[in-house]
Amino acid sequence: MTKQFRIVLLLVTLIVLGTAVYFVSVKDRRNPRSYAVTKVSFDRLPQYFPAGVFMEPDARVIDNYNTEFSDGRIWATRVYETGVGTDKIRQDYEGYLKSLSGWVVSKPYSRDVNLYLSAGKGQESLVVHVYSQPGRNRVTISYQTRK
Repeated sequence: MTKQFRIVLLLVTLIVLGTAVYFVSVKDRRNPRSYAVTKVSFDRLPQYFPAGVFMEPDARVIDNYNTEFSDGRIWATRVYETGVGTDKIRQDYEGYLKSLSGWVVSKPYSRDVNLYLSAGKGQESLVVHVYSQPGRNRVTISYQTRK
């Protein structure tokens, strides 16, 4: 191999490697699936979760976590089970969401055994998902914002 051929080969290799590194870094920043989940003890609120969010009096927390996405989004989530019926849960959360000053409340959406209620303000949103089960309901509350 000549000296010129080696130099050209080295330059082409560097360009290919540089391009690959660039595309991998761009893909990571644009991929919303790039995230980290941090579990939180059931007796504490997840970091970023607003204090005072309504929960049914007989709530038994079964999951608690924060999710931080590479694009700066944050989800603080709390899941609980309750013996309170779906209609009462809907009434309670509609009242709670409407009481939030400055928040825009979306129309509830219900399909099969799922009920969704939500409200938003700027880059913040609060989503309540109720999954109806015989004798108990599972309620997932997700607070979403950006860093």
